[in-house]
Amino acid sequence: MCQAKTDHSQDGYTLFELLVVVAIISMIVSVAPGAYARLVPNFQVNQYVNEVINVSRDLRRDAQLDGLAKTLIISPASNQIDAVGHILSAPGSVSISFENQSLFQTDGSTSVIFYPNGMSSGGSLQIERGTIRRTIAFDWVTGVAEVVQ
Repeated sequence: MCQAKTDHSQDGYTLFELLVVVAIISMIVSVAPGAYARLVPNFQVNQYVNEVINVSRDLRRDAQLDGLAKTLIISPASNQIDAVGHILSAPGSVSISFENQSLFQTDGSTSVIFYPNGMSSGGSLQIERGTIRRTIAFDWVTGVAEVVQ
């Protein structure tokens, strides 16, 4: 009878190979929390900016369809934006401020008015969290809200 000769030297991984894989995985896991911690604030600011732009577009559209001016009320003191009963609260340590000197109210709030002809009262809304800053510009001629920074 003829017996096949088997070579058992390549049946598995060596201890050294396993240690290298564990070391690589450990390095990746140690870097991940830092990267994640930097991404979360940026994500929250960007998500809030997108919500404000979407609500602004809806108000502009509604003003044109209804033939009535619609108002976006911005309250920096409470970090809230009121879009005709739809309240957007800034998340966490995000702060908001607005630049349009002509429409400030006595309570510190201000507003952007969207007119039926597609125009708006204009201004710019700053949204900040630490070093992350975004600016939404409300064009007074077109009424369009867009991120400029």
